[in-house]
Amino acid sequence: MTNQPLPADYFTPDGVFLLKPKHRDVVLGLTRYRSETKDNLFTLIGFILVFAFFPTILVITELTRSGFSSELVTNIGIGLMFFGFPVLGLTLLIRRENYLEQNGQLIRGILLKIEGQKDSDGDYWIKARYQFQSPRGVTLEGRYYGGSSNLNYLANHLLPPAGTPVAVWYADDET
Repeated sequence: MTNQPLPADYFTPDGVFLLKPKHRDVVLGLTRYRSETKDNLFTLIGFILVFAFFPTILVITELTRSGFSSELVTNIGIGLMFFGFPVLGLTLLIRRENYLEQNGQLIRGILLKIEGQKDSDGDYWIKARYQFQSPRGVTLEGRYYGGSSNLNYLANHLLPPAGTPVAVWYADDET
């Protein structure tokens, strides 16, 4: 491990650390916050609908018309119920992301702890804890845990020390 400093895109000009540099323009006030999770979820839901749900409905309809037993059709219907729960969960997650987009605001906090390590596949993961004060004056603590092969190049860099200012996207004390 070398001790190179983090690339400049991990910091704002005034030294605020960004756990996700792709949100740099949001922190600088150049663009609005947009949920990356939601974009990925829409793709996943579309895939499920096109390749799982609609074909299953067509199969059930055809089985019913062809005179297959009601037990078979019922079993397929039960299988669809198990499909419905993940879709409900994804829907609730999308609602949460919409709430963050519409009601969120940028708040500064302080990095309490950060560490990086490689997993068994060699992907670099970052775990961070940070603290900030909500607009209501409540001191809150947040956690970030993320990583992938996209972060591997960070393994050769020094992570910022505790006490470094961080940017936090805040919507309410519970979110």
